[in-house]
This record gives sequence, C-alpha cells and structure tokens, in this order.
Amino acid sequence: MKILPARIFQGLHNLEALTLGRNPSITLPGGIFKDLRNLKLLNIYGFPLTQLPTELFRNLNSLKWLRVTGSHLRTLPDGIFRGLSKLETLDLVKNGLRELSPGIFRGLDSIKEIDLQGSRLNTLPIGVFDDVLDTLGGRVETSLITGETQYFFFFFRSKDPIDFWLKAGMAFATAEQSVTDGAVVRVPVTLSQALPVAVRVPYTIGISGIPGGLTDLYPAPDSGLLIPAGKTRKEIVFRVPRAAGSQADGTVVVTLGKLSEIRLRRSDGTGPDAPFLPSKAFLIPTDEGTVHTVTVTDSDPVDREPYCLSLWPGSSCSTVAGLPHVFAGAVGENIASAEVVITHKGPEAGGCEAAVLFHRGISQAPPVSFNGRFPDNNLLRTTIPQGGARVLILAAPDAEQPVAGAVSVFTRSPCTVSSLHVQGRALLQDRIDGEIEELFSMVAQSPGDWMAGGDCRVLTGVFGNGRNVGIAAVSAEPGQSAPFGTRLDFQAFDLEGNFSGSLPGLEISGEHQSLAPWSFDRPTIVEMCLDVPGASRFQLAVTATGSKVAGDGMQLVTEYFPAEPEPEEPASGP
Repeated sequence: MKILPARIFQGLHNLEALTLGRNPSITLPGGIFKDLRNLKLLNIYGFPLTQLPTELFRNLNSLKWLRVTGSHLRTLPDGIFRGLSKLETLDLVKNGLRELSPGIFRGLDSIKEIDLQGSRLNTLPIGVFDDVLDTLGGRVETSLITGETQYFFFFFRSKDPIDFWLKAGMAFATAEQSVTDGAVVRVPVTLSQALPVAVRVPYTIGISGIPGGLTDLYPAPDSGLLIPAGKTRKEIVFRVPRAAGSQADGTVVVTLGKLSEIRLRRSDGTGPDAPFLPSKAFLIPTDEGTVHTVTVTDSDPVDREPYCLSLWPGSSCSTVAGLPHVFAGAVGENIASAEVVITHKGPEAGGCEAAVLFHRGISQAPPVSFNGRFPDNNLLRTTIPQGGARVLILAAPDAEQPVAGAVSVFTRSPCTVSSLHVQGRALLQDRIDGEIEELFSMVAQSPGDWMAGGDCRVLTGVFGNGRNVGIAAVSAEPGQSAPFGTRLDFQAFDLEGNFSGSLPGLEISGEHQSLAPWSFDRPTIVEMCLDVPGASRFQLAVTATGSKVAGDGMQLVTEYFPAEPEPEEPASGP
C-alpha cells in the first residue's frame, strides 16, 4: 500500500481548501498537513483508513470545516483534534467507529456541529460532549469564500450528532398509582437507555380534591427533574397531606414538559443548560408515557402488600419469602442454575396458590426459564398441595454471562407466610461431563428479615480468610423504589466486638445490586445499617456474598443472621 509523501504540501502556506478523495491505495502519514497554517476546509473521503496518526491535524489552527468520511476507522486517537480551536463543523459520517474516548472532543472551543451518524457505536462515554456543549448546535455557515472561489457545503445533512439507536425515550415508569392520604408519593421518570449528557426535565402538576395542596415537593417543577449522565431513573417526590376528617378521593396529575422544553447539561448536571443544542439531539420524540395520575383515597380498601394488588385482584396476598441473590447462565466452562423448593407445611387442607417472580426490584430481570419454560414477565403461578412441594430450576440457557436477580414467592389467602417454606440452592453444571455440583444453599428471607430505615443487621460468615466479601440487595417489594439518598452503611469489628473502622457504603436505587468491595485477612464481623431519608415504607432484602476462591469473582452466599429485635416499650397512657 502506498503512502502519500509527507512533504507533498510543503510550502503551501496560503492554501485554504483541500479535498482528498476516493483513493483506495494511499494512506496519510502524520504531519502531512503541518505547513497548511491557513487551511480552512479539509475534506477527506473514500480512503480505506483503519487508523489516523495522532498528529495528523496539528498546526491546522485556521481550520473551520473538517470532513473525514467513508473510511474504516474503529476509533480515534486521544488528542487528534488538539489545537483545532477554530473548527466549527466536524463530519465523521460512515467511518465504522466503534468507540470514542471520553475527552476526544476536548479543545474544540468553536465547534457547532458534530456528525457521528452512520457509525457502529453501541454506546457513548459519559461526558464525551461535556467540553463542547457550550457551542454545539449553534449556527454554522453554509459557505466559505477562499480567494475567488466560493465553496458550498451540502454534505452536512443533520444537526443531530448521533444515530437514532443511541438516543433514549423518556416516560413515566407507570401511568398511574393509588395512595392513601398522608403518603409520601414517588413518581419515577425513566430513560430507555443511559445518555452521555445530563437531561433537565421541567414538569407541571395538576391537583384536584386535595385541600391544602401538596407538601415537600422535590424537585421544583420550574427547575425540573435532573437525570445525570449514565442514569436511567429519577423520581419526583411529594407528600399528600393527611385529612383532618373524611375526605373524598383526590387526584394528582403530573405531566412532563414537551421535548422543546427539555434541556441538556454537562454529564454531572452542573453548569447552565446547553444554549444551542436541542434535546431532540439525544431524545426520541414521543407523547406516550408523559402523563402520570395519582389517585388519593382516605383509606386503603384492602390491607395487603402493594405488589399483590396486581397478582390476585380482590384477594389479600402475602409475601412468603425472598432469595435476594440468584444467578444463572454461563460461568466460564460451566453453567449455573438455581433450585428453588417451595414446601406446603401449613394447616390448610387444600393447596396453596403461589406466585414465583424473578426480578430486579424496580425493573424486570432478563428472561429465565422455570423448569424449561419461559413464563411471561418471569412470573410463574402454581399450586402447592398440602404436605407436598414444588421444585423449580431457574436457568438462563441463552445467556453468555451470569444473569443475576432475586426470587420472591407470594401466596394467596387463606394461605399465609407460615403456610409455605422456601429454600434454595446454587448449582453448577460442567459443560463436558454434565456433572452438577452444589455451590451453596441460598438463604430465604421472610418479611421479618427485611430491613427498613434505621434497621441494623450483623453479617457473619467466613470473613477473614482473604476471600472477597460483598453485599447483594434488592427492594423487598417488587416495583418499590428507594427514595433518593437511600444507602447502606457498614462498620467492621473484631471478634471481641472492638471497632475496626468504617467500610465503603452502598447507594441503594431499588434495582438488584451486588458487589464485592471488601477482603479481610483476619476474622471480622460486619454490621450494616439502612438509612432511608424521610418517612418511607421502603424495605430492603439484603444478604452477604463472598467468593469461593479469592479473586475469582464467583459469588457465594454466606450465613445471614438478623439482629435480635429490641423489646418494645409498653405503650404509655391511661
């Protein structure tokens, strides 16, 4: 393959426009343009370039338009646009780019248009546009006069910087909910995928039949809900005042601002809104899911858990138990699965209707099979005969990596929490000989084991042999979201109860979360406490995890011992 001579443009100090195109047998050496100090337009297209030298565009201090299209680039080297402070338009269409570094556009102080369409990017780094949001989207000249020649630029087709599939849809997580008066209401707004920029969403609230209005509204409608880059969920929070007497049903209608009213910001949400770039550059226009209705009543018609409202309408329902950390799928040369055994030990003469859900708290988990069948939404309904048991094997045969989530078991009245017993095992099958090994027993938690705000638990296990130690957590009630600022805090003690130090905390989102942040070389007791800001009924199912072999990343559940509840003080009064 030939290389264009490095000195071919030497001495052309006054050249203002240059086009190089459709030459499949020539590559570009670094420094080839270093003498073109007055170049304003550079158009390179149709070259089979797989990479660009970092110094290719150095010294092009006057460049305003740069087009590099139709090549075979997979990525761009850091600093390739350094020094192009006057560049206004950057066209990188149809280059096959697969990744970008977070600071790739740093130094483009005058950039107004970037076109990455026709790439093969599956995601964009958080903050990749932070350095150019102040100018991006501004007015671009459509012609350039160099000497006696006027160039018209018709090839910049779109002001959207990215392809359609990299954009996100925005909507409320649900269309409606029902609460009682006095409740703290959380209205989640979701993005279909994370974005590289922050999104500020104004909204409006309409109130009917609620004397006194709402209190503790956050954030303010005018300032808007701010979703930082990399996040896909944020909540509008308010409290419905408690009625002094009987109260008719009330309604709160929350409506998201129009697409033209939504603004973009730097990835961390700080600084002013982008002055020129419209939100449609990163958001998909839609009118669906932009209205959420909250119905407020003065009493709960049926005393039952929220998730059960959708399982057996008209009947009370109980959460039997949950397995906070279950995983299935490919694990190296093996295949992991989970065995869940539900046994009917209650006094009921008939069978217990049960529902088994594999979930990730506030979001739906990837599909898994229950004894080879894939039920809708990972929810299996079954009946457990008296004195009998149902054995379920949860597997993810098509998953290339382990799929993690939680299992919750519910039952319908007249069966209760005491009617059914749940236990589980983690299994590992060898791909070659088919031999199945039991890794560990799963710890099923009943509602009494769940943590609420202010609760503390002591985690005990093999903490001190150099193995990784971690935490797996999921909201105890599927669909329940943690208030902003909810976290688990941890402290370490030796076996004599002496304080050893605080451990890194974990922010709780309501999603299924699992991490292994610690490793101890001496026997250690870990205490965790759940901090839930404000008044809330949010509860968390938590278990300890660890690795079978130090550093291999395989998650294993260790023993879990809830702290002994403190005795209740007798009620005061006559």
